[in-house]
Amino acid sequence: LALHDQDPQVRETSVLVLAEGAKQGHPEALAGIKNCLLDPLPDVRVSCLKALAQVHGVVRGLTSDVGLLLRDGESEVRRRSKELLVRLAQYGDTAASAILLRNGFVP
Repeated sequence: LALHDQDPQVRETSVLVLAEGAKQGHPEALAGIKNCLLDPLPDVRVSCLKALAQVHGVVRGLTSDVGLLLRDGESEVRRRSKELLVRLAQYGDTAASAILLRNGFVP
């Protein structure tokens, strides 16, 4: 319920707490983070990307979702998305490399 709270700070904090659960391999925690990637507020989307950066080993299923944020209206969201995709590409995620290349970035 905290992920849908009206207070964006509650949503941001919830996402960062979910990162701990995702690190421990809880798929529902990762699903919660994924659901907030399209939050209307950029600060919450940035928190999602920060959380995913902490758990990059389990993010591979979300690579295309992260890639969509390369076209976000907020520059900080785009920057964080690119950073995460570059990190994923460095860890061998070929989908991340392909997304970066399609968007004009060299991984």
